[in-house]
Amino acid sequence: MSNLPNGWAGTTLGDICSKPQYGWTCSASSTGTLRYIRTTDISSGRINWDRVPFCLDVPENLEKYRIQKNDILVSRAGSVGISYRIEEIPVDAVFASYLIRFKPLEWIIPKYIEFYLKSESYWRSISDFTAGIAVPNVNASKLAEVKIPLAPINEQRRIVAKLEKLLAKVDTCKERLDKIPGILKRFRQSVLSAACSGRLTADWRENNPDVESAEELFRKNLKESSSELPLNWYLVSVGDVITSLKYGTSQKCSYDSNGVPVLRIPNVSKGAIDQSDLKYAELSEKEYEELKLFPGDILLIRSNGSVSLVGKSALIGKADKDFAYAGYLIRLRPNPQLIDPTYLNMVLSSYDVRLQIEIPARSTSGVNNINSQEVKQLKIPVSPLSEQQEIVRRVQTLFKTADQIEQRYQKARGYVDQLTQSILAKAFRGELVPQDPNDEPASVLLEQIRAEQAKREAEAKAAKKSTGKKGGRRGRKPKPQGSEPIQLELPGLE
Repeated sequence: MSNLPNGWAGTTLGDICSKPQYGWTCSASSTGTLRYIRTTDISSGRINWDRVPFCLDVPENLEKYRIQKNDILVSRAGSVGISYRIEEIPVDAVFASYLIRFKPLEWIIPKYIEFYLKSESYWRSISDFTAGIAVPNVNASKLAEVKIPLAPINEQRRIVAKLEKLLAKVDTCKERLDKIPGILKRFRQSVLSAACSGRLTADWRENNPDVESAEELFRKNLKESSSELPLNWYLVSVGDVITSLKYGTSQKCSYDSNGVPVLRIPNVSKGAIDQSDLKYAELSEKEYEELKLFPGDILLIRSNGSVSLVGKSALIGKADKDFAYAGYLIRLRPNPQLIDPTYLNMVLSSYDVRLQIEIPARSTSGVNNINSQEVKQLKIPVSPLSEQQEIVRRVQTLFKTADQIEQRYQKARGYVDQLTQSILAKAFRGELVPQDPNDEPASVLLEQIRAEQAKREAEAKAAKKSTGKKGGRRGRKPKPQGSEPIQLELPGLE
């Protein structure tokens, strides 16, 4: 480790912590007396103790696995490298075998290590350790080799204090930013609600009183009206405003582009068609003619394990013309004399229609469905065509504004994420806080650590030798008097 600030020293995680220790192996249980911390419990950056399961089997040597304040737990498989420093222990708990525990030595500030294990430098080390491994994992020995730039102990304290202050502000900023997607989601639903109730175009109707030209057509074809809807609006069934409805092909699809492009569930995205993952199928001429799509058609998902996807729709555009579609989709062909296809596609994603789809679609078998008759019976509000087109224009304008805000949010969120790493990088380059030439160099600290560890190892060997019995079993090794558990006879690797 080169180019370190004056007074700093290069070291490793293993040199400034106790010998790493694997956790207890057992099954989790919903009941018990001893909590069982797993990788999933630390992945979010905080432990929700109410959700931490219990140990099915309590270890005989409980003290060996019982967590203590300032233990640093690192995941060795799955979310490899994720770490968490134990600060509060409201319940009795041990840690699982897919976690490795490091105990910072008494001369090291635990939060200093905690912050370093969130830095890009640390994550590059983890990436190097797991490169080329089919199933990413890392063992205790590798983790102990992670290099750490060590500041003098007083500077460690200053760095930790500054990081706590700055990163708290960053976290507050993240929390505020992360409210934006929810706000935008509610905004879009409010726009659709206003559009489907007539409120969005109330001023348009006042300025365009001559909309009765379509009224006769509506009265002739669409019998049901509603007192909750504006004049000339009707509450109709989807089956009243489409000319046909048809399921897709059951033919197997592949990435062999010799066949006909077939749209599938992954291609139905945010009200439009996403062509980024196209598959193809060999269809007979007759089947292809029946399934060929035209601009203005609507594809609707009829079956999925996620109920939120059932009934999701996408409008076929000019770029999607002549594609076919798969069996889990239903094609709706709107009657252009009665309904604007874009308007119908919008209404299908409105809150009232989603309720009609999701409540009956829920299945105890794990697969949620909506069939052709249920689609035809969906109730939707319909206005005269000229007003539908105005609704589409206004909704698209408002949605475009929402999309622009969302793009700015994503950009800002990226900046905030980079800010965290920028702050951490400055901290571990020695640029975040002023240095004090009177601070004892970190090299002296490391020499003290090595000397103390050597002394204790010698004491432990002497104690072991003095209690041994020639030609027989050796007695158990006692702990030297006056030593702290974390500072002596630290747990070893299993």
